[in-house]
Parts: sequence; C-alpha cells; structure tokens
Amino acid sequence: MIKIERGSPPADTAMDRKRERVLRKIRELVGSGKSNSTKIKFNTLWSAPEVKDFLYESQLGKCCYCERNRDKKEFDVEHFRPKGKVKEAELNHPGYWWLAYDWENLLIACKTCNQKKSSHFPLKDEKNRAYLEDTDLGKEVPILINPLNENPELFIDYDVRETGLMVKAIGRCERGENTVNALTGINDRKVMEERKGKLEEYELIRRLLRNGGNELYSAAIEFMRKYVSPTSEFSGFAKFYFRREGCLQ
Repeated sequence: MIKIERGSPPADTAMDRKRERVLRKIRELVGSGKSNSTKIKFNTLWSAPEVKDFLYESQLGKCCYCERNRDKKEFDVEHFRPKGKVKEAELNHPGYWWLAYDWENLLIACKTCNQKKSSHFPLKDEKNRAYLEDTDLGKEVPILINPLNENPELFIDYDVRETGLMVKAIGRCERGENTVNALTGINDRKVMEERKGKLEEYELIRRLLRNGGNELYSAAIEFMRKYVSPTSEFSGFAKFYFRREGCLQ
C-alpha cells in the first residue's frame, strides 16, 4: 500500500450531474424513517466510465490496498467510508450514504480487497461516529489507513519469511494492526505468491548491486529505480525491501 497522489477530478461527469437528484431521493427516504441500509438503492453513478477511468489512472492501474496491477474491468470502486451498513457500528448505522458520490470517498480496489474490506470502518472512539449527513466527520478518528490522504509506510511494512510475504504493522502500531486485520485481501494467498515472485527479482538486483561490475551495477540501479517507482506493481514492498537491504535511502 502506498500514498495515492491524486489530481483534481474531471468536471461535469455523469456523477456530478446526477448526484444531487439521487441524494435528494435518499434524503427523503431516510427522513421518512422507513429507511435502513438494506433498503437504500444506490444508483451506481461512481461506475460511469469517466469516473472509473479517472480513479484507475490516478492510482496508476493499481489496487489502493494490495497494489496489484489489474485490467480496469477487474477493479471495483471502493467506498472508504461504507455507503451501507457499517459492521463495527454499535447502533444500527444506515451507512455514509451522503458520501456515496463524494470523490474524496472513492478509490479503486481489486475485487479481492474490495470484498474483504467490505463494510468495515472501525473508529478509535465509537461515540464519535457520524450517523447523520450534517454531522462533523472531523470528530471521527478512523483506525483504517486511508491511502488517499495518509502515507501507509508510516504504519505498515512487510514480514519477509519463507512462510509468506505478509503485510504487517510496524511494531505495535494499533492502526497498522487494525488495517491489516480488516483488509485481509492484502495478505490473500495469491497476493503473497505474486509478492514472492517479485522478491526473487529484487534479490537478483541486490546481488548485482553488491557484487556486479560497473556496467552491471549501473543496470541494477536502473532496475531498482523502476521497481520502487509508484507506477510499478508492489512498489511499496520494493521500497521496503531495498531500504532494508541498504540499497535505497
């Protein structure tokens, strides 16, 4: 998982044009007292091509959580604050339905990570959870790391062992531990197998950096730069590995 650097979203998308009309209907349903998270029927405006294209391109074609490269059709639009019922909420929570079409709440995730993360959204203090549209979200202290506005490298790194290449919390970091526990897709068996394949390539680069001649050393440096570039699959893992081995500052 790496920090996502996102520019300004496109203007006048289908989501922007229809958002208020759709939200108005949801407000009426919620206001009537006849609504709960299972009765709200969302118009999937976030799946409009120009919306999904922007999210996909801004994340460099990678899942916001596990960093796997996938074809666009293999990704889902992820709501960081769940639009439907929240699993950790102590009371019956209708979901953050008012954020269903908010650019700052939308990410792109592979189907595995999206399904595993599902409607998890734990808070440091459940008493501060927002249940209403006009509630101050600033009072919430999310436990999950949001790669859109935080640097995950401050909370998580990797356990490089023969038993698997697992994402883990740094030390006893509570937010790191809770993120790993909720986002189990980042340690899915297939994901770890793909990381292991990358590790074999990284180890070859490390050996060339330490023992290769001048020509091989220069080539190895270029390959290392490619692997740690945000555009590369598992670049967060690559940076962790090469820093650990003293090859990268």
